[in-house]
This record gives sequence, C-alpha cells and structure tokens, in this order.
Amino acid sequence: MALTKKKDFANLCNNPEKIEPTIYLNINDYEINNKVILHIYVNESSSVHRTAGKVFDRNEDGDYEVKQPERIANIYIRKQEFYTENKIFPYAEMEDLRPDLIQRARQMAINRNGQNHIWANMSDEEMLRSSNLFAKDFVTGKQGLRLAAILLFGKDETILSVLPHHKTDCIYRVKNLDRYDDRDDVRTDLIESFDRLMAFVEKHLDDKFYIEENQRIDVRNKIARELCVNMLIHREFSNPYPAKLIIEKDYLRTENANRAKMIGKINVDFYEPYPKILK
Repeated sequence: MALTKKKDFANLCNNPEKIEPTIYLNINDYEINNKVILHIYVNESSSVHRTAGKVFDRNEDGDYEVKQPERIANIYIRKQEFYTENKIFPYAEMEDLRPDLIQRARQMAINRNGQNHIWANMSDEEMLRSSNLFAKDFVTGKQGLRLAAILLFGKDETILSVLPHHKTDCIYRVKNLDRYDDRDDVRTDLIESFDRLMAFVEKHLDDKFYIEENQRIDVRNKIARELCVNMLIHREFSNPYPAKLIIEKDYLRTENANRAKMIGKINVDFYEPYPKILK
C-alpha cells in the first residue's frame, strides 16, 4: 500500500496538468504502532506553482486561491527578491547553453523514472519551460532563461559573462598547512562542477571497506555526494565568496555563502534548516 501511495504521489508531482511547474519531493516512510506513516518535507519553492491552473497562497493554516493579477505578480516579485537564481536574462538564447548537458539531465531523469517521463519527448526549450528555467518576468514582462538555467547548462563563457565571480575552490591541505598540497579551481557549470568535486575527493580520500547487511557500501562517495550537491545548490549566487571544498588531515569540510534567515547564535537543539532550492 505504501509503495503504491508513493508511486501515485510521485506521478502527480510530475504531472504538469496537476502541478505546474512540476516538482520533486522526497518521501520517507516510518512504521509507528504497526502503521506506515509517509513523511514529506516541502521546502519553500523558488517558483510559483499552479495547481490545476490555479495559484494558492498560504495564510496561517489556510490555503487561499489568488485570482487578482497584481497579487500573483507580487508573489513572483517576492520570490525573485529572495531567490537570485530566478533572475531572468531576456537576451540569453538557447545557443548560449550546452545541448549535451540538457540531454544528460534528460537521460538521468529517464533512467530514474522510465521512458514515460515527461522530458523524454520534449524539445530542449520545452524541457526548460516545464522546469521553470525559461520563464516570464512579471515585473518587466520580458521572457527568457533564468540564472539557474545558465548555471546548470550554460557554456563556460556564458556563465562568466553573467556571473564573473562564480567558482568553486577544491583544496587539499595535509602537509603544506600554510597553503595547499593540491588544488582545483572549478569555474564551469554546476553539473560538471559536481563531477570535478567528486573526482577531487576520490583522488585524495581512501575508499575504506565498509559492509552493511552483507552489502559493501561506498561510504566515501555517499557522504561526498551529499556534501557536494548541497554546497553547489544551496549557495547564494549573488555573493562573490567562492564555495570551497577543503580536505585536511582529519576531516573534509565545505564553506559556502548563503543568505541567513535570522541573526543570532545557532541553537543545535532547535535548529531547523532553511535551504534554497535551485529551480
């Protein structure tokens, strides 16, 4: 039953007739008192989503339909002010992107969800529109590629043009503690940046043997994937501070610019993450 519910939920989230743009939400299941509970954590999205063509806004415990064009425009403006990756570049064209990277993302989606995935038969532009990476600016009325599209699929010269400070610094520091023993200055799209970061980790960290339930687990890559993905995606791209992946003698750590929701000390007992979702 739980498996069927999870499959139905995933299909609805990927059905543009139900929710547009489509969204990916992770489902965790827990057994409590012999009952299976499905838990879904919904982050604040960087997009304005429509349900069956309607826009809703939340007020306290209620969801209310928004019909007035000016109120819908205000929602777009509100999200664009916080999520800088939503910025639209009306003069950026499809020729400024790399079709091989778009095809790679399409193939990964198909491999994960099967040939019935909606991206399978879409053109590149249709795929970007369905992901809200090609959108309309409700302030100026102009349409174009979002910064997120350029960061994910842009040519290196395109990224350098729109975001000159974009870089990720990989540092290996074990013997030369004043500087570094090895370094990779990564200045490319986020997809290939992830590949470079993972290759850097694999180069400098041992893959120690670990077995779980009679199955060997690649702990190094499993941890590194989580760190690298979060560092690349949940960063504040308007901040020139470079993201950093630092490997030292006893630990692996990351540094990343972000926009704080509050000012003050973090209480680990009551801390709740407030991630940014690149979309």
